[in-house]
Amino acid sequence: MSDPTRPPGAPLSLLGLPEGDGFAPFVLVSFGGAEPLVVAGRVGLPEGLVDVEVGHTTAAHAQKIYEGARAEHQLDEVPAHVLLHVVERAVHGSGALPEGWEVVRATLDAGLLNTARLVDPLGRLDADLNEGVLERSGVLAHPKHGLFFQLDGGVAEGVFDQLYTVLTDASVAPEAKRAGIAEFVAQAADQAMDDAARARWTLALDVATLLFSQREERGLADAARHSSLALQAGRSGSGLPWVLAWTERQLAAATERMMALMRGRQ
Repeated sequence: MSDPTRPPGAPLSLLGLPEGDGFAPFVLVSFGGAEPLVVAGRVGLPEGLVDVEVGHTTAAHAQKIYEGARAEHQLDEVPAHVLLHVVERAVHGSGALPEGWEVVRATLDAGLLNTARLVDPLGRLDADLNEGVLERSGVLAHPKHGLFFQLDGGVAEGVFDQLYTVLTDASVAPEAKRAGIAEFVAQAADQAMDDAARARWTLALDVATLLFSQREERGLADAARHSSLALQAGRSGSGLPWVLAWTERQLAAATERMMALMRGRQ
């Protein structure tokens, strides 16, 4: 086992940064039953758990799955109560018990489950939104070190025609064109952050806060924490710098592809 401080027989747990759709991958290996139980899937709200696979295996195979997930999918090893807190929060928020989750719970120590449910690993972090930190949260939009926000295709299609018209209209002055583009990008970012996305990304940003904090990446952790607080406070999508940045990039890339296609037809 990679963590020498982990008590013998304690669960193994991995958690990854949220993917572009706001779901975070995880792996849990429980040794509380007759055979090790491996659980792998993705966690997010309002759905709870998705793409979940649960199965018994040998201790050697369970360790191989665990090590492979950590290396190949770049998941972070986290304390079991932290992963379980995230998962139980999502399960509770979804209002539905995922198939097989009761079986998983039955293999876990009751004290561990109680700790996971009662102790918030974010409890000692900032609880009040800091506008200055939020303004600097664009660091989350770094392609290699931050988070990817995947713009919903339906939202993009809703503003694409208008955006394309502004870009290709030679009669529109450059300053007015820039203003029009900014307006449509903000509109798309706001539409993308509907109620479901708000719930999903609030949890996703909390996951990111936990992982960035564990990695001692303070700037990213603060950016994720205050972005989550902003969502909880009702801030729109365009009010989150990193969401706005990713929305602009994706709309710009789609528009450029369309313009290149049109040029090729001329």
